[in-house]
Amino acid sequence: NCVITYGDIVFRKYILDALLSTKGEIVIVVDALLKNKEKKSQKDLVICDRKFTGNYLLEEKPAILKSMHNELKKKLLVNGLVC
Repeated sequence: NCVITYGDIVFRKYILDALLSTKGEIVIVVDALLKNKEKKSQKDLVICDRKFTGNYLLEEKPAILKSMHNELKKKLLVNGLVC
């Protein structure tokens, strides 16, 4: 397994455990509660196949990524990741 992360990211153990145990060619973790501090608003950077519940411990299956905001795609491309 290989985990790629930004240097300022801190994971709770259960999130990292879930990430590593999820099967998939590429698996990502998204902070659904992240707020855009510059604009004082919330922005959906990813759209998944189901709504965010906020209860990480009761989720039995991972959500499937349906689309990604262009701002996030640009950040990934700048960092050498292709979407």
